[in-house]
Amino acid sequence: MAADSGNPDLLPGEFDELRWYDGRDASGTSVVWRAGNLSVGEPVFAPVPGTAPGEGGYWMTYATDRTDASSWLLVIPADDPASGPVARVRIPGTGAPRPARELAAHAGVRTPAGRCRPERPPSLGHDARPLTR
Repeated sequence: MAADSGNPDLLPGEFDELRWYDGRDASGTSVVWRAGNLSVGEPVFAPVPGTAPGEGGYWMTYATDRTDASSWLLVIPADDPASGPVARVRIPGTGAPRPARELAAHAGVRTPAGRCRPERPPSLGHDARPLTR
């Protein structure tokens, strides 16, 4: 799960570490990977094709670098998540998940010094239309 380390520079809704809990361990101990300057999302499990459940795979999550707003797909080994990513895939453009940062910036929330702040609302694209109910 994505978690907040207590870093005062995080905006509401940003997380800078990932934690894994063993549901069979009643003590509640966890394995932690601290993401440094990355804001991370909830990880999802991707099993190795052809393996039985629990035999192997990777945790994947999107992340945004808070220093330059670059976006990444992180691949973390399930057998040693505390070691951090074994691969980082750059997501081109500005589109990757920065919803908390963008919403906060456009709502008038002050962004800590040195942090990227969008100049205008994110574009929906030329053929995209907002959802209506």
